[in-house]
Amino acid sequence: MPKVSVIIPVYNVEQYLKRCLDSVVGQTLKDIEIICINDGSTDGSLKILKEYAAKDNRIKVINQENKGAGEARNRGIELAAGEFITFVDSDDYIADNCLKQMFDAMADVDIIISDIENIANSKEEAVIKQKASFDDFYKNCALEEGIYEFDFSNALQLRTGPVAKLYKKSIIDNFNIRFPIGVINEDEAFFWYYMINVSRLCFLSKKMYKRIIHPQSIMYKLDNQNEKVLDLLIVTNEIYNFLNKRELYKKYKHSFNDYFNRCKFNILNRCGNNKTLIKKAKKEIKKYEYKFGILKPYEFIFSIKNEKRPSKKYKVLTILGIKLKLRSKNA
Repeated sequence: MPKVSVIIPVYNVEQYLKRCLDSVVGQTLKDIEIICINDGSTDGSLKILKEYAAKDNRIKVINQENKGAGEARNRGIELAAGEFITFVDSDDYIADNCLKQMFDAMADVDIIISDIENIANSKEEAVIKQKASFDDFYKNCALEEGIYEFDFSNALQLRTGPVAKLYKKSIIDNFNIRFPIGVINEDEAFFWYYMINVSRLCFLSKKMYKRIIHPQSIMYKLDNQNEKVLDLLIVTNEIYNFLNKRELYKKYKHSFNDYFNRCKFNILNRCGNNKTLIKKAKKEIKKYEYKFGILKPYEFIFSIKNEKRPSKKYKVLTILGIKLKLRSKNA
């Protein structure tokens, strides 16, 4: 049994793939398996994978039709034989001692989280990086290095993406944890599913995971015209259904409400100035607010709420379904 299974979903990243594979193959921790899921790439990615697999028997290449990163990671989980699992995106790379340091720290804890270095390769990409700085997926953890007794009420100070973490395969298997498929932001649900089963975590402050910021990244294709930004609502609904099915919603209601508010903020930011998309997003958000019990039916008759957009704050007064938006004085 390998110590760590490294799962790498691959889709049209021939420009970055060799650097990614070199960083994983060259790890100081040698007892690993590297599971690469080629998710229907149409460029030279599959050829590169086969070349590397021919030189290193730790590399397993699985070729499938394009089904998205969630399905690719799920396939990797099903094939993984390691005691622990980590995910690496194929356009990123890791420091040569990343897996060794995480593996050595995995004593009496349920998850290791390392810090991330975001790397922009051009002035254009630096602008994209700054534009995306609001997104919690990319923020640094609000933790000092060390071991923590974990309380899920503090989960939102953590980065929710699947990378730069070392997971116990036993927890994933015991609770049948998988990524939702067919949507983006599927990793948000995986984070919830796994972290509610965590009692202790270890945070490593060294930036051992190197995330490459580039315009082709799926996170940065969420432009003003792209309705995929609304997938985050679908994922949030998946989490809500998951908690209710396991009779955990009451326990985690406060954390879920905080999370949903963060999701609303991110969605509206990603809509940019697209008024049609903003209108649709607000309609969908309200639908889920009613479902989740965040918005009560009587609030259609009368309510006063705060609304926050970048550099702007409003008071929203609702009377008989008619909304009046007042700019806050301290905005």
